[in-house]
Amino acid sequence: MLEITTEVLKKALRDHGFRGMYPELSAEMDKWISNPDCQCNAPLYNTLLSDIQRLKRYFGEDIVVAEPAIAVEPEQINRWQVINCKVDELEAILQGLSHGPKQLAIARFNQDITVVINDPIFN
Repeated sequence: MLEITTEVLKKALRDHGFRGMYPELSAEMDKWISNPDCQCNAPLYNTLLSDIQRLKRYFGEDIVVAEPAIAVEPEQINRWQVINCKVDELEAILQGLSHGPKQLAIARFNQDITVVINDPIFN
C-alpha cells in the first residue's frame, strides 16, 4: 500500500504525465516548477490530495492519503515606515505605534537616529 505524502506529490509533479492529468491546474503547476519548496504551494498540494480518483489512476488502486490537508499560512503584507529624528524624540514616536510584533533596524549618528520599522499584517 502506497502512502501519498507531499514528498510523493513533489516527485510526481516532476512527471509530465502526472501534470497532464490536471490541465485546470497548469498555472499553479508552472509556479510550482519555478519554486517547489515554497510554502505558497500548499493550496496546490491540498487540491491534489483531495482528488483521490486521479491519484488512484496515476499511482494505482492501492493507495492511502497519509497526510491531512496542509494548513495554508496567511499571507504577510509588509508595511514599512522610516523615522528620522533626534534621539530625545524617538520614545514619543515609538509609543504612538500600534501594539504587536514589529521588525526594527536602527542606526545612530551623534544625536540623529534613523529607525526602519516593518509592521506586518496578515491576510
